[in-house]
Amino acid sequence: MILIASSSGFFIDGLTTALQLTQQAEYHQPLVVPHDAFFSALKEHPEVKMLILDYRRYELNLLKLLFEAKRTRPELKIIIIVESKEALNAIEQTLLTTAVDSLLDKHDTLKCIMQIVSFVYSATKVPFDVSHTRLQKLLHPHLNEKEAQLFPYIVAGEKNKSIAAETGMDPKVVSYYRTRIYQKYQVHNIVELYGAFSKPGDSEAGAV
Repeated sequence: MILIASSSGFFIDGLTTALQLTQQAEYHQPLVVPHDAFFSALKEHPEVKMLILDYRRYELNLLKLLFEAKRTRPELKIIIIVESKEALNAIEQTLLTTAVDSLLDKHDTLKCIMQIVSFVYSATKVPFDVSHTRLQKLLHPHLNEKEAQLFPYIVAGEKNKSIAAETGMDPKVVSYYRTRIYQKYQVHNIVELYGAFSKPGDSEAGAV
């Protein structure tokens, strides 16, 4: 099953119409929810194989949930469609590119989107890198479970005390794991971490 998460009627109508034109009957009745309700829908519907999310504006909580969804369900294929890749800030760039299988913007053609849906959903080998997630490449096995849990909070620029309050951890524990994450990516602060992810080849090779 495909889950479409969008609060735009035009987006939903266009994509569902396109899916109905395919020869794949299982595409014809996607599950549709508002863009900020995807996480609850995923928990209620474990049969969902693919999420297509219409990402319109900066929403930190949504980014955290997206990261958590991929961390807890690594088999889930995620396609994110944004207004413009160039307009994304550093936090969005880092979290989106590490948590999704394919990041597209409104300038990408519907044909491109449908090709990706077809390739990823059928789990066939494709000539571009959507068969393996960047999350797996960049984080696994470099970060352990606790580090992966804290990663989106750290990337979001939150302080240790704030992270501790949200996760229920001791601030000293958060500080310890922040240091370990920086060490694994060979950086000293959040700015350098953003820089590491801005060069995918370097960051994948540099993580230890």
